[in-house]
Amino acid sequence: MTDPPAGPGASPHRLRTFGTLTLAGPNAAPVLGTHGHHRRRLALLAVLAAAGEKGWSRDQLLLFFWPDSSQTRARHSLDQLLYALRSSIGDGLFSGSDPVRLNPAVITSDIGAFTEAIEQGELERAVEQYQGSFLDGFHLDGAPEFERWVDEERARRTGIYADALHRLAQRAEAAQDHAMAVRWWRKLADVDPVSATGAAGLIRSLMNAGDHAAALQYAERYEALVAQELGTSVGPAVAALVAEVRADALTESVTIVKTPALAATDSTDPRLPNGKTARQRPPAPSAHRSSRYWQLGLTALVLGTAAWFVATMNRDRSTPGPGASIAVMPFRNVSRDPQDSVIVDGLTEDIMSALQKIQNLRVVPRQSAFSFRSADIKARAIGDSLNVTYLLEGSIQRQGTQMRIQVHLIDAPNDSTRWAGTYDRGYENVFATQAEIAAAVARELNLRLGAGPADKLHRGLTTNIAAYDLYLRGRSPVHLRSDSGPLQGLALLKQAVALDSNFAAAYANMPYMYFSLSGGDRTPDENREFKRLAYEAAQKALALDPDLPESHVALTVAHGIGQTNMLESEAAIRRALALGGAPRAREHLSRVLMWSGRHAEALVEATRAAEEDPLSPSAVADLGEVLCANRRYREGMAQLARVLTDPPLRRVHPYRGLCFAMQGMWREALSEFGAPRSGGPFSPLGGYALARSGAVAEARKLQSEAIELWQRDRSGALSVAFVAAGVGDYDTAFEWLNRAVDDLVIWSPIMYPLFEQLHKDPRFEQFRLRVGLQKR
Repeated sequence: MTDPPAGPGASPHRLRTFGTLTLAGPNAAPVLGTHGHHRRRLALLAVLAAAGEKGWSRDQLLLFFWPDSSQTRARHSLDQLLYALRSSIGDGLFSGSDPVRLNPAVITSDIGAFTEAIEQGELERAVEQYQGSFLDGFHLDGAPEFERWVDEERARRTGIYADALHRLAQRAEAAQDHAMAVRWWRKLADVDPVSATGAAGLIRSLMNAGDHAAALQYAERYEALVAQELGTSVGPAVAALVAEVRADALTESVTIVKTPALAATDSTDPRLPNGKTARQRPPAPSAHRSSRYWQLGLTALVLGTAAWFVATMNRDRSTPGPGASIAVMPFRNVSRDPQDSVIVDGLTEDIMSALQKIQNLRVVPRQSAFSFRSADIKARAIGDSLNVTYLLEGSIQRQGTQMRIQVHLIDAPNDSTRWAGTYDRGYENVFATQAEIAAAVARELNLRLGAGPADKLHRGLTTNIAAYDLYLRGRSPVHLRSDSGPLQGLALLKQAVALDSNFAAAYANMPYMYFSLSGGDRTPDENREFKRLAYEAAQKALALDPDLPESHVALTVAHGIGQTNMLESEAAIRRALALGGAPRAREHLSRVLMWSGRHAEALVEATRAAEEDPLSPSAVADLGEVLCANRRYREGMAQLARVLTDPPLRRVHPYRGLCFAMQGMWREALSEFGAPRSGGPFSPLGGYALARSGAVAEARKLQSEAIELWQRDRSGALSVAFVAAGVGDYDTAFEWLNRAVDDLVIWSPIMYPLFEQLHKDPRFEQFRLRVGLQKR
């Protein structure tokens, strides 16, 4: 028996997606079970509920649920599934046929209520809807694309939930409602048990609430958990807080400690960690954290980038350059273990690297190629967008020590398969298999593979397959998107080099993790330690393989902690480019040149980076920023608008703020930076904009609070300096800029035209020398 279809005035059915996936009728009785054919019906409802008003195209649903069926058979199966759902729930269940959307008058969902509450800022109502991970424990056999989507959506929704909890906890702390703060911090710690942010917040709130015993008990459990799960200590900042908890528990006296939370930043940008201009709480780590909204939001960028380059660069992008060109599309993971998706992405990237050794073959960088992961776009359209002639598509199935790699070389203009191959190999032969694929592509395109044997195609790697597996998992960008993620990435990379001490590429990836851990919320001693460890890892990679481009990029990343020795940093990145380049190397060079104050040169490199990787969000955003720094504001804002998606790339708002500020549009700049508020750390650029806007008294008050904060825990030096610069107090500005250099929290906008009056002061030359720049 099922409920009758919902009519006018009837209560809608209710779909639960957080926790156990269930559907209940108007009388709260279950309508569909979770076994057999009902599982696919529930899965389709969950997909549509998560999409909301946008819905999903029929073609995308076919890919989700019947990837290996013919188009005719898959469409028939979809029609049958939609009919069965209408019969079970009601004729008005769907409000559209293509895209397919759910009718909220007939069916509601917890994920819909969650999304609505988040959008309306009703955080408590939102967290009430979250009763567990999205589709917790739900799997669907024979639907690998659906499984991948679930992994990504689960991580994204968990991240939004964590962000809501973090904001609720901060609100409670600001209102001095310590009991409520404890409640929210506990929930946040449940989401990511090894998160330093959640741990520090909960310990601090328990202390403020006077419950020292509970604070000590949790602190000791957290220390043990981090040691067990990550194989590391909790870090100096949390360790200091734990020590204070123990001291307070012994003396039964309360000292309210305000330890800065260990916050994540836009880890791919060696400038942002010290700026603190666009804080967003990250989600818990996941094998696939990439945002579904982000992927869909890139569609406009995918379709519009080629046209933009025609208009902006005055070049005929429709005519292919000399030699062939190819894009390696993200291979599908058809393994039974969804966690293998990280491995599949890593293997795809290494196949891409092998193809880059083919002479006269242009290979599209990862970010642009991978932007089509979920886009339902024909091969011809992809080829036009990326200006390539060929696409390499495929799938990887890994079962234990065996793997099957299937590849198809697609002629993009004709949307036809030129060559296909299947490789059944042992996983220990992965390097040889990648070399075979590269050689086959070279033969098919009548090109020459120039790097020789397989071992030469994979510089810096290892012959230890267990170490390689750890390396692929450890280097995953997912670790740079959460608070505890860099520690997990480091733990995996350290395990890799423990198995092979000559693993140069593993060492070269460590500085990214240390860079992500550093920043203005850390103490100077912590920043110096992270910088030392990052520099040692980069030097180790260079000693093991001086011809590995990634080793030189690693040195630039290490110097990015605190922005020191910029001359050596520039030399390192230029050496990486001379050796054949590495992912995002030109973006790094553009940033180094921006920091050096050579904005015209930076624009050349940023433009080249965006041309080479046209669908890279970070490359587009950096180009927008550099255009603004060169006073080409309209063009810069147009580029930043391209990546102002939902959610936006984290650096976009501070870049837009800088662009507004350089035009003297202080109110608009403050809206992007976030208006600084009394009672805690604030964005240095926000303080500067506030002072320049005429609110001098308010800015001075915030400056005094920042000085007190620095005297207490040595954070906030840059905020003091920027406010002083904003009010024209250059004596104070240079005093605190030098302290910011000492604390390794200096930030590159100090070199922008925004501070041109400060640049005219003779003391600025001494400042330039302190950060390793030459005299002008």
